[in-house]
Amino acid sequence: MSAARPSSDPSHQDGAPLPDAALVWQTQSGHPEAFAPLLQRYEARLQWWTRDYFLSGGDRADVDQVARIAFWQAVQQYRVQDPAAQAFAVWVQVAVVRDLQDAVHTLRRRKRHAAERPLSLDAARKTTGTPSGAEAIAVLLDTVAAPDLSPEAVWIAQETVQDFWQALPTVLSSREWRVWQMWWQTQSIAETAHRLGLSYKFVDNALQRIRRKAQALWQFLSEESSSTQSVPQIARRFRRRTR
Repeated sequence: MSAARPSSDPSHQDGAPLPDAALVWQTQSGHPEAFAPLLQRYEARLQWWTRDYFLSGGDRADVDQVARIAFWQAVQQYRVQDPAAQAFAVWVQVAVVRDLQDAVHTLRRRKRHAAERPLSLDAARKTTGTPSGAEAIAVLLDTVAAPDLSPEAVWIAQETVQDFWQALPTVLSSREWRVWQMWWQTQSIAETAHRLGLSYKFVDNALQRIRRKAQALWQFLSEESSSTQSVPQIARRFRRRTR
């Protein structure tokens, strides 16, 4: 399946809406701008699928944020070119609900143990197999959090997560984004390096840069009022601040 580089509106081509699979393919192929319209297309369905879930001590927004992270992981794992694959809408519903069920239990445990030492990219590197959805989401949340932020603090700062998730691709270089996507799929620096044709040291260094940028972006969003800003505006302000 081939996909042209997304235009200014990546969800449409020649005035017609692109199918889900095309946006998934573009996202997987290193065009992160295609993810935002795909997420927007599924926002209402995500809320419907997860309407019966709740978190002790939390609110509806907690579940929504976990569902969005599970949605992103489902996009990364969908086999676009497999003719036997389920339709994306079917696949993503099953994947999101399954991962949400696991993540709810995992994050409840993490919230009860806020002092637990966070996982790191180095810890994730030692993973020998493919983690479950809940484990991968936990790794992501730990990667987002700055070292001095407990899981409890990340949880409380829930309104920042969506802005962070949409802005992160815009502050990474195209190569860093490809490294992040491949590492997310493989959970292995060695395998990421092999698949991308890069050295182990290059990938390891890239992941360290990604972690630093992620931490800086999270801190920036935690300090700034970004609710009325677009993602490009957030990214521009972040770059000016970090020059």
